[in-house]
Amino acid sequence: MTVRNLEQRALLITRVLISGHAPASFREQHSGTGIEAGGMLPIQVTFTPEAKGARFANLTVEFSDGSSAGPAQLSGYGR
Repeated sequence: MTVRNLEQRALLITRVLISGHAPASFREQHSGTGIEAGGMLPIQVTFTPEAKGARFANLTVEFSDGSSAGPAQLSGYGR
């Protein structure tokens, strides 16, 4: 997934949070600590289910100014 900064200023990332029903089934990886004005931040999400069945979570990116991007819904099915 990609987070795009539509602001006229850079945004400093304070936390990338995965929460919800099965957050342990999802891992995120990103590089960088901020997003320049008009820039983008790719976030790689990996699904590794800890149990069988449908797994759901939400991904939210929080910034130092108190704003956030998301939540983006994540889903997968463990076999």
